[in-house]
Amino acid sequence: MQALNVIVENWPTPSYWATCVPIFIAVTSLLLSVFTAYHTRKSAIYSRRPFVWAASYGYIDKEAKIIQPIPYRVAFRISNSPATIAAIEISIFHSNDRLFHSKEERQVRFPDSQSEWQFGMDEATFMNLMNRENIGLLRRDVLIRYSALSGGKQYKFEMKQRYIPLDNQWQTIQEVAT
Repeated sequence: MQALNVIVENWPTPSYWATCVPIFIAVTSLLLSVFTAYHTRKSAIYSRRPFVWAASYGYIDKEAKIIQPIPYRVAFRISNSPATIAAIEISIFHSNDRLFHSKEERQVRFPDSQSEWQFGMDEATFMNLMNRENIGLLRRDVLIRYSALSGGKQYKFEMKQRYIPLDNQWQTIQEVAT
């Protein structure tokens, strides 16, 4: 036992660099690991969340080689992962008077690059909305509230469009996705 005490007591003291450099490397590695884990988590959340949006509807006329708008329909798309659609609200206003409102609730949609779903109002109803003065004041608001299938955070997509009579289609004036 006495020999062990002599060895321990006579052990050479390490230099400043031999002590501090490994501690500095360990602390730097820990901070870098925490920073990387934070950004990896953030990236994983964005890569797994669903993205849902709306757009004006139209089809490709193969003979004329142009896109033909269908102004009484709205196309919806989803990407990245399945979504639970809490509500889709579509309203059409003339100035500030609401002329049309539709609300659909509780749908589950799956992403597919080759498909979309749509909302279409009756063509006669749409033509009735068009039979008024200054149809250039028509505005269409689309609101989509949705979440991932597992629930959690609620996301929202809002779009405001105005009607362009010369083109017979809706022009997007504002889109907000949160």
